[in-house]
Amino acid sequence: MMDKESDVAKRFESERDNLLGNFNASDQTLISGLIGDIFPLINGDRYSHYSVSDGDAAGRVSSPQRLYVAFHYKTPIGYISDKDILKFINGDVDRIEFINELLRDDADERFFEMMMNYSEKCKKDSFDILISIYDCFLNSEKLKTSLESNYGFLSKDIYRQINWLTNKIISDYENKYSLIKKLIERENNAPLGGDVLYKAREQYNGEYHETKWISEAELKEMEEIFQSVAIHALSTKKFINNHLESHIFFELKRSSKTKAAHYIIDTLNSYDGIIRVSEIIGNSGSDSTNGPYVKIEKDDFYDMINIEKLKEHAMNINLETQPIHIQAVIKSIIDGKKYYLRDGSLGEMW
Repeated sequence: MMDKESDVAKRFESERDNLLGNFNASDQTLISGLIGDIFPLINGDRYSHYSVSDGDAAGRVSSPQRLYVAFHYKTPIGYISDKDILKFINGDVDRIEFINELLRDDADERFFEMMMNYSEKCKKDSFDILISIYDCFLNSEKLKTSLESNYGFLSKDIYRQINWLTNKIISDYENKYSLIKKLIERENNAPLGGDVLYKAREQYNGEYHETKWISEAELKEMEEIFQSVAIHALSTKKFINNHLESHIFFELKRSSKTKAAHYIIDTLNSYDGIIRVSEIIGNSGSDSTNGPYVKIEKDDFYDMINIEKLKEHAMNINLETQPIHIQAVIKSIIDGKKYYLRDGSLGEMW
């Protein structure tokens, strides 16, 4: 059928009206309203109390694929049904295989939308569910590509979606302390553990009066656990291939400037130390112009390391022997300017 969906909906309008004629006036109004809400294309531009910006995400039948899901047990490729998500949550399927399949089918965005809707169903399996997500996504080429991409304000990247889901599941979980502790002390998801700690800390230090996940004493315990985990993850270069080392380091810096400073100084004084320091501090952020960039500013490191000494080490490096992203970091250490990691180009000064 090559016609537009809206044209098809219009063509069968009289047939729908004839069927509605079998009901009394009050029932006709009720049924017509329900049909319009469930099938947004029928409603057209008419006002509805229950209209939504994204009909598909809200479960409305607004596309051929959605109708397929409504009529069939199996879903089209790249599409996930409510039943699929509940099987994943309940452990009725192999969670790792499930996630790997949705990655192959490019269905990750749909997965996170559905998981946000059903997060309260995770309950006692919350930890196992989260680590299955972490282990698959943190090691995926899709996440790596995502982190290398150009992201501006309001971008919806995979790593951010994992964070949102983590926060939602923790909020819905009764024994938050035990879940948070298990997540933070697990080195395989150190970057995300750092994000959980940041969220818990901000509940005490932030502008908004949020419900506290854990007590101040428990928060202090979590800080110490994360500091140990982060230092070990950096020392073993566990996340060097997926662009998350800088993320771990800056979360360590937030948790303890003293320990972060000691780690950087010790690393700088080791063999090829300036190269390793460049790997660790070399991702300052990402923008919509050219993706990930580095900008080493004195104000960010003055209380951690002697910037002039860092520059001395950097100026002794032969840039031509280094990969592009390391060249960019070395240049930024020397002149404090913004450079893109992708191609080493100089970023604009806003």
